[in-house]
Amino acid sequence: MLRTMLIQANPLPIIIAVLVIIVLAIAAFYIARMMKGKIEIQMSKTGFNSGEAVTGAFTLTTKKQLDVTRLYVALIGYEVTERRESDGDKRTERHEIFRDEENFEESQSLPAGFNKTYNFALSAPGKDTVGTSRSGGMEISIGSITLGGNNRRRLEWKIEARADLPGVDIAKSQSIRINVS
Repeated sequence: MLRTMLIQANPLPIIIAVLVIIVLAIAAFYIARMMKGKIEIQMSKTGFNSGEAVTGAFTLTTKKQLDVTRLYVALIGYEVTERRESDGDKRTERHEIFRDEENFEESQSLPAGFNKTYNFALSAPGKDTVGTSRSGGMEISIGSITLGGNNRRRLEWKIEARADLPGVDIAKSQSIRINVS
């Protein structure tokens, strides 16, 4: 009889409890990040051609003392593939194919109220640029990626500024366009 009651029990309270826990965990993550400080990215433009310098600046502002393992900016490229599965569902895969980084601080203790702007310049890749896939570890020529076909494929690019910290990192990213030729 107890087993029958458990089977017939309404699962709605359990589902709601799980969703509340997930929402609280996400909120705690963002609150922890916000309590440490923030990064803001400034760029005069967001469209670039191959070989052109991707320039801008980012500002790090701390709210409390931070032990920074590494402070860097990265230009990251992704190959995004969308495909329809046999059951009609759409599936999107995203693979990092390019990463170029510039370090600014390593193993630094920054005081509360620290506010500094860092200028960066990274080179936009061309079709002959070879990147390394983080997921597969293989090298891939950006020009060898065929866009179009039955699967929808595209390249996405972003600038990411990140302070590696114990626990939760502070990070900010901005999407950009690169005309690969």
